[in-house]
Amino acid sequence: MFFLIMTGYILLAYLIFPVEDNIWKVPDYYLAISVLTSSAFVVLYERWQKRRKPKHLPNEPLVISDELLEPAASTVITTGQASISMIQRRLGVSYTRGAELMDLLEQVGVVSPLDKKNSRKILLTREQYRRYKQSLFTLSNVRASTVEDELACVDAMEGHDFEHWGADLLRDLGFTKVEVTRGSGDQGVDILAEKDGIRYAVQCKRYHSPLGNKPVQEVHAGKEMYQCQIGAVMTNRYFTPSGREIAEKTGVLLWDRDWLRDAINRRQIG
Repeated sequence: MFFLIMTGYILLAYLIFPVEDNIWKVPDYYLAISVLTSSAFVVLYERWQKRRKPKHLPNEPLVISDELLEPAASTVITTGQASISMIQRRLGVSYTRGAELMDLLEQVGVVSPLDKKNSRKILLTREQYRRYKQSLFTLSNVRASTVEDELACVDAMEGHDFEHWGADLLRDLGFTKVEVTRGSGDQGVDILAEKDGIRYAVQCKRYHSPLGNKPVQEVHAGKEMYQCQIGAVMTNRYFTPSGREIAEKTGVLLWDRDWLRDAINRRQIG
């Protein structure tokens, strides 16, 4: 697109600026303006394309009573794999149940229908899914059970998936500038986020047992490197007495299973 716009500027220059002694006299300012305006138009157009609502999405959110649809959508978006077997493994469901969820994901516009190769495409980016999730579907009659079902899905996640799930949860709770760090060399910080002008450094731990001192100490040190005011540890489990004690002394927030349960419930209600 940039070169097409520049071609237009060149053609316009042929009409405006003279050729004297076989030399085409185009002012430097014209070239600078051409490059700058062409670049600006391309950037703005790409941003508009990213923010534009995809045409295939439903005009009105569909009312769905399947409590696993949202975890299934998050699984597909996070892993980048629109496969029934992936949903089956991550959510711990049968193949038939996974196929039902995949059909629902097609219905709400997250994945495409099966093509000739018997495969599907993911139709939404992570950012698009987060932005338009509320207009895709609403859940009905699944309030209390949904929270526990989603926590059960969290228990089955891999560590990196839990980080992205936690980032999406924070966005839904009103946090901004949410970013998952690169992984290696993250200094004990998995998520960076901001709320009410306060920067948070969050470490995510998807564990099978209570957490002790180490993650609290790591995020307390890591928040300084990322110039954050508050450190927090997010986990699907709980903390040992020593872990709670050091958190109290360092000011690190402990977002344990009870906190996740409350946060999921608040997200569903609001």
